[in-house]
Amino acid sequence: MKENQSYDNHTKMHPFQHYVLMPLSFVTLILAIVALVRAIGKGEATLLYAIVPVIVVLIIMTAILARINPLKAQDRIIRLEEQYRYFRLAGVHAPEAVTPKQWIALRFASDDEFIALTDRAVREQLTPDAIKRAITTWRPDTMRI
Repeated sequence: MKENQSYDNHTKMHPFQHYVLMPLSFVTLILAIVALVRAIGKGEATLLYAIVPVIVVLIIMTAILARINPLKAQDRIIRLEEQYRYFRLAGVHAPEAVTPKQWIALRFASDDEFIALTDRAVREQLTPDAIKRAITTWRPDTMRI
């Protein structure tokens, strides 16, 4: 049985991305740079030695963007979902002063505390971390990538 989601366990790592792809990419980059430096030192540098580190950097950038872009799209969707949730629960439009990062943190608040916590987040300019710590009844979000 899965443990209930809470402040202490809500972050999610993508094992392949975080523990395989990125470390191996950085090791490959270091090895490519070492090979380039050695080739230059021996006077044997060719265009291939210079291109390989560039290609590895491009692969790393692609891997980072492959992680960031879906998260940005999800952030936009979460903002819209939580604004609609505020309207559904309060009967009025959500305060415009709520920042996207605050909406992302507020998604964890139960319906019972959502409106009050949203209003408090605006009034006290709470950080996302402070919002998450203020939540008493956690509403899990298990669909985040």
